[in-house]
Amino acid sequence: MNDEPLLPHRATLLGEALRPLRQKIETQLDLRARPTMPVLEMLSIVSGHLDKLAKFGPRLTDRIDSLASDVLANESATDSDVYRAVGRFEGTTDDVLSGYSEVCALDASGRDVEARDLLVKIYRHTLTEIRDWLNEVIETLTDPKAAIRRRGLSETEDVRISLV
Repeated sequence: MNDEPLLPHRATLLGEALRPLRQKIETQLDLRARPTMPVLEMLSIVSGHLDKLAKFGPRLTDRIDSLASDVLANESATDSDVYRAVGRFEGTTDDVLSGYSEVCALDASGRDVEARDLLVKIYRHTLTEIRDWLNEVIETLTDPKAAIRRRGLSETEDVRISLV
């Protein structure tokens, strides 16, 4: 029996280091904030949040690419390198968590309620997608053989699983 680990230490550490972020997102999605912030200009609020979300996509892609290049593909990556890369990824995700909290706190009335609710749904969808992706990455890095079986791939061949 071969006791050699399937993944290098940096990969398993990456899975462990992403767990708190996944939990942070879970917790935020489960919270139900009471609207306390009065809405004065809903149009400018919506515009600002849509701009923030539009900039988030490319930044998130850059951070995922960083996890791949700075950690997974970097054979000399140290534990510190792993935690720094995860910290940068978390910082980007924190921007979405912050925006979500802001829109949940909007005390809208009349027609503004629909706009607020749509923003909440956009943020929730984005955060749910990130959480689900984190779940898959963590599960794959924790038990790569199970991930291979889930995908219906052969365990006897070299398999590469992409982050994206």
